[in-house]
Amino acid sequence: MKYFITFVSTLFLMAGLVFCADITPLSFYTEPVLFPFSEVVGIAEDSHDCLYFATRSGLIKYNGITSEKYEHLPFDNTTIRSSQIQTAYMDADDILWLGTYNGLERFDIKNGTITHFPVSDDVITAVFRDSKRHLWIGTINGLYFCRDGGCKNFTPFNNHQYNSFIGNNTIRSISEDSRGVIYASTYDGVWQYNETERSFEPCSLIPEGCPGKNGVVYHFIEDISGVYWLSVWGVGLIRIVPDKNKYEIYSLPDARIYTLYNNFITDDYIAVGTWGGGLYVINKKTKEVTPYKANQNLAGALTNNVVYSLFINKYNMLFVGTADALNIADLSRLSGDIAVPLYDEDAASQKKLSHLDDTISCLASSTNYIWAASNNILVRYDLDQLEPEEFPFIVSKDQVNGVIIYSISVISDTEAWIGTNKGLYFFDSNTASFTPISLYNGRISDTSSFLVRSVYQDADDTLWIGTYGAGLVHFSPIKGILSQYRHSDVPRSLSNDIIFFTNRDSRGTLWIGTNRGLCRYVSETDDFISYLYDVNKPTGISANRIDSFCEDSRGFLWFGTNDGGICRFDPKTELFHTYTKSIGLSSNRIIGITDADDGFLWITALKYLNLFDIAHETAQAYNITNIRRYGYFSCAPIALKDKGLFFFGTDKGILKISQEKLYAFRLQFAPIKIRALTADGQSINLYTRKQSITFSYKTKDIKISFAAPYFSQHKKPIAAYKLVGFDKDWVVASDRDFVRYTNLSPGSYTFLVKNVAEGQDVVHDSISFTIRQSFLISPVMIWFYIVVVSVIVFLAYKIHKLYWLQRYTDLLEEKQLVLIQDNFTLKELSLLDHLTGIGNRRYIDMLGLKIWQMAIEHNVPIAVMMFDIDFFKNYNDRFGHQAGDELLRLIGADLKKRIRTETDLIGRYGGEEFLIVMYNLPPEKAIHIAEGIRKTIETMHGRYATEMVGQATISIGVFAGKPTEKDTFEQMIHKADCALYRAKQTGRNKVVFYDTTMDQITDCN
Repeated sequence: MKYFITFVSTLFLMAGLVFCADITPLSFYTEPVLFPFSEVVGIAEDSHDCLYFATRSGLIKYNGITSEKYEHLPFDNTTIRSSQIQTAYMDADDILWLGTYNGLERFDIKNGTITHFPVSDDVITAVFRDSKRHLWIGTINGLYFCRDGGCKNFTPFNNHQYNSFIGNNTIRSISEDSRGVIYASTYDGVWQYNETERSFEPCSLIPEGCPGKNGVVYHFIEDISGVYWLSVWGVGLIRIVPDKNKYEIYSLPDARIYTLYNNFITDDYIAVGTWGGGLYVINKKTKEVTPYKANQNLAGALTNNVVYSLFINKYNMLFVGTADALNIADLSRLSGDIAVPLYDEDAASQKKLSHLDDTISCLASSTNYIWAASNNILVRYDLDQLEPEEFPFIVSKDQVNGVIIYSISVISDTEAWIGTNKGLYFFDSNTASFTPISLYNGRISDTSSFLVRSVYQDADDTLWIGTYGAGLVHFSPIKGILSQYRHSDVPRSLSNDIIFFTNRDSRGTLWIGTNRGLCRYVSETDDFISYLYDVNKPTGISANRIDSFCEDSRGFLWFGTNDGGICRFDPKTELFHTYTKSIGLSSNRIIGITDADDGFLWITALKYLNLFDIAHETAQAYNITNIRRYGYFSCAPIALKDKGLFFFGTDKGILKISQEKLYAFRLQFAPIKIRALTADGQSINLYTRKQSITFSYKTKDIKISFAAPYFSQHKKPIAAYKLVGFDKDWVVASDRDFVRYTNLSPGSYTFLVKNVAEGQDVVHDSISFTIRQSFLISPVMIWFYIVVVSVIVFLAYKIHKLYWLQRYTDLLEEKQLVLIQDNFTLKELSLLDHLTGIGNRRYIDMLGLKIWQMAIEHNVPIAVMMFDIDFFKNYNDRFGHQAGDELLRLIGADLKKRIRTETDLIGRYGGEEFLIVMYNLPPEKAIHIAEGIRKTIETMHGRYATEMVGQATISIGVFAGKPTEKDTFEQMIHKADCALYRAKQTGRNKVVFYDTTMDQITDCN
């Protein structure tokens, strides 16, 4: 039996060697930043090298610079009717057809418009345009055929119709062979179209007994040799030679074939994607099968075994749409690893290393060593020899107390502080001993204080200890616990008791990352300033859990969050700026950050390393193939910038990355294409205007964007451009993907672009345009100038003629203005009382009547108040007429202040009598205002002691109501006068409101 197994293994090995001699093994990677989508069911490429990815959540277009997503939006007819796309097909006219769960969509790449065709209410499973430009649509409920290019009339084929019959309604694919015969693959075999009968009949090419005769067929295609290939679900791939009427089954480990790609790389291969078995590449001649499956422990393996789609673009890039990610392989070369294990696995197999079997919880460095912890193992790597030395956590001889190491603070090459779930320890490598710190462990009672999540040694040798639940502890190895800070209701306390890191920046500020916000310690007041997430504050921190910290060479602080990306903090402005997946990060969950000291940051997400360009604020995610074997990044990285090395903790050990090697992978090449052209902000459609373009002489700004089509991560392009007619030589674009030309002179230009990384002088793309001459000297403009000059001469003559006339007119207007001013002054004087400065009796008669008429028109009340000064004659006799006049003037001035609007009236009725008329004033408010006037006059002597020589009071009569035609303005004055008379009768210095009993007062009548 043993020899038999050996024999079989040898046969498989030889078969593998034969296959490998013909085709290079594939190594896959993903691009989560460029292509952050899953379930890619169809892939297409247009004539401009733009890629289209049809997914179950919409269509994504990638032009080499940006991605644009097209998805269903409710109540918007310009979008696709369903984001769940089942199939995609690009025809020869650059028209992309999408079969969705809600009908057929036509996407015109030239103008970006989408047209919906309600072919069927069922799922569209296949789209095909034949050599006669007829359109065929397959659904799960029949086949549809359209002869006209406008897709207005569709003929249905199903098993219910006699005239347009097909044996099975579930259509999986549609194809055409070299004879022009149309085939439909169904759940009941293959059916071919009989154009004479205009109906489908069973395929005549399938021999009797072939499983494809009545099986579930997904594909039926013809290769260049005239051989037909049939994929039957659950059976495998079948080769049919029509001339010999024979078939041959190519068995596969998993025969659930979902997608088929003929002429894979060469004519000798065919590739199939399966529903759960991964990808198989089959040699048509030898039948050798090379499987590609998902395997986390194998570098370059697929991410998922469910394969929806296969596509190879013009530049030999293979795209595999799986259930969880888009997998990519460079068919022109093998993928390489930029990250290597810190310790060689072959050596590790000879020397058992416990720390490689568990997650690295933390990293640290000293002068000559890299330190790490894994569970209860402390490991130290010599930087020169990279030999690991493990130190199991043993408190006493042969006793391991379930300790987990969470943090390391290195003192020297031989000593370190160790934070564990059992408290704080001191490690000495000379004795390989872990000494418990009794000044800390023996003086804490809270069990949360024992879980030391972070340790930071300050310049004075004291420690800042971050715990998982007991806050922050300031500890002295000599004196013990100096202070403990916990969250409380006291203002400026620690924001949370769960601490993830403690560190100082170059300015000496201590920062604490917690489970609820970022804290800054203020030593002067011994408290904290907290930065908490606020959804309404975009200049604040982007998440509450802060896991990592670093400072770049310019002094900016960078904080990694658990779900908010990275935040840059400017110590000068104290403002944050957030960067997330939108700028290229592979994930918003950040494991750690370290500074590369050359304008870049290394940022670890769970499974990807991100290179962040600080100047350009962009990130590029690197799929490190070793991570598939290791699993994920597990702790914050550390950088030895003087050595150009970076170290990353994972779930299975430590990875080392050389900065030089990582940069080398970025300096490769790919072809460059012109992607966009704008003139003064107006975009030019390059799909429809690729011919020479003409711009107006007014064009001031021309911007041309260029980029490579999608290329392998190993092929970094270096774009160079030249504008013939302007640039003397080629200009290297560096990291720019556009160039802008301003104020170009009129003339003809041709823009050229190429990739100088290729080392060949090959122009990849070009576009020509012309800027017209100015039409300022055209015949039209000359006639315009003549007309303008004529108009100017005519206007000059008119102006000269009118000059003297205008002078006489000005003199007359000046005299007229003097007369008008004199007349206005006379009119104003005729209406004012010269002593009090308020209206006189004439003014009262004119304006009062207008107010009365307006109140009748709008049906609103008016109030009439009449008052006079009590015992004014005695006042004059006692203090003199000058004092009496001064009293009248003061009262008039005070009454002016009470004018509410232009519709209120205050005037001197005669002698010491005054009249007030107020528009739209009800009786209760009239009484209130009158009482205020009375009190004001009564207290006037106190306010004007120097102007008034004696005390004065007034009596006021008030009438208020809605006037009518019968109730004239004079009658309202009369009623107010009656009320005034009653006020005098009853003691003076009071306000009396009119009632009908006052009509009986004899003197009033």
